[in-house]
Amino acid sequence: MNTENKKSRFRLNYYVPYAYHLIFLWMLLFLKTVEAISLYAFNLHLKTLTSAVFVGGFILTYFYKVEPREHKSRFVDITWLIPLISGFATVWTLRFLMHYFARFNYHVSVRSQLIVSLLFLLLSASYICFQHRINKLLNAKILYLLVAYIAFSIVWAVTITGFPLDAERSDMLPLIVSANKSFFLGDNPYRWHIVGEHQLPLTYLPLMWVGYAPFVALELDPRWLLLPAHLVLMTMLWFSHRPFSDNSWWTYLAWMTLNPFLFIRHEIQAYLLWPILALTLYAMTHNRWRSSSFLWAMLIVTRKTMWIIFPFYLLFLLYERGWRVAIQHFLAIIVVVSLIAGPFIIQDPNAFYDGIVGYFQSIAHQLPSSEWPQIAGWATGFSFVPLLYRLGFVEYIQTIQMSSVMISFGVAVWMRPKMAGLLKLMSATLLLFLLFNPLVWVYMYAPVLFLLAFSGTPHQEIIPDRPVIAV
Repeated sequence: MNTENKKSRFRLNYYVPYAYHLIFLWMLLFLKTVEAISLYAFNLHLKTLTSAVFVGGFILTYFYKVEPREHKSRFVDITWLIPLISGFATVWTLRFLMHYFARFNYHVSVRSQLIVSLLFLLLSASYICFQHRINKLLNAKILYLLVAYIAFSIVWAVTITGFPLDAERSDMLPLIVSANKSFFLGDNPYRWHIVGEHQLPLTYLPLMWVGYAPFVALELDPRWLLLPAHLVLMTMLWFSHRPFSDNSWWTYLAWMTLNPFLFIRHEIQAYLLWPILALTLYAMTHNRWRSSSFLWAMLIVTRKTMWIIFPFYLLFLLYERGWRVAIQHFLAIIVVVSLIAGPFIIQDPNAFYDGIVGYFQSIAHQLPSSEWPQIAGWATGFSFVPLLYRLGFVEYIQTIQMSSVMISFGVAVWMRPKMAGLLKLMSATLLLFLLFNPLVWVYMYAPVLFLLAFSGTPHQEIIPDRPVIAV
């Protein structure tokens, strides 16, 4: 009886591997982005339904019991299908953006579309032809991913060439370019910038826009930064999931290399955050505390949403390494953050605060009196803010936000989770925060999925114990 109950309990694990759950969630991000940049973004019922589906998918993934050594024979290998799915989504994306945003001179020739289609078809065909060799040899896996990355880079070049940056389409990267130009001239970048036909303050933390400085200095399209960032990200994912490289995680690596989400949001700035976060999680899961603390400092001065989950890292240090080590690392992080952000804060504290915090607070205060189109435009990501707006409870969203974060932190204090549990709790906390954030876009949910991915293969749970690296 007990055996049958146990089999029933983990039947979902048997048929749908953890890595496939993550691919499904990435697909939802892609579909949500299509909704967000179309007229469907103003449909309350669709916005609420897609948000609920994502939360449901997240819950299934969160409570999935990861088996340390799932074997490939238990699952059908669908890696050959990944280039086809990604290729179809990418070509459809090129055509969709080209027609939907034709007023911004978006254009990709039929010849280029055929080349892109052929690249993905060849990737699929090559995997089918050499599947046995790829699955058997580690070097063959690396070669296949490198070829996939080269194909991705070619398609990225097509995207950049065909879709020029336009501040009226998306002001994120044009604002970063303007900030860097001000910095080069010796002016304070934390001021109001004229971007396209409107003005807005610099709302990004220092490392986010400074990371684009080499491309701005060379007068290159800032979107080229994605290629080295994506290469670093895939390298970290490879080393983190390599022990699982003979099963469903291999399919996940192929998906992430060819991720079509990157093409449908080709003009955003957040891709710089992803490799830094991956490096941080890699260091954490390998018990490299000095490196992870330094990288957490980098995260803190890159993206504000990282502030929400940073206390969980300190709590983990406190439980695992003791209060002395936790205090030492906290002070070291403060020093690094001060060295990077301090000069800009000292130069004009009010301007820095207004751009980083004040601008978003003003949006939160405007929510109760705003019209529906404005609410729908601010919450294009997975969000329950539009629903609360319709129900008349939108003024309570920040209370809900802070309460959910405090409850999650209280759970961490009470449960004292190990690494896998910690990363999952971080992902849940970030999810709850974003669901009730006044301003949210789809790409903000990518860190949630990275936290889930690294929680599925924590280093200390899949490799025999070895001495912990000294702090």
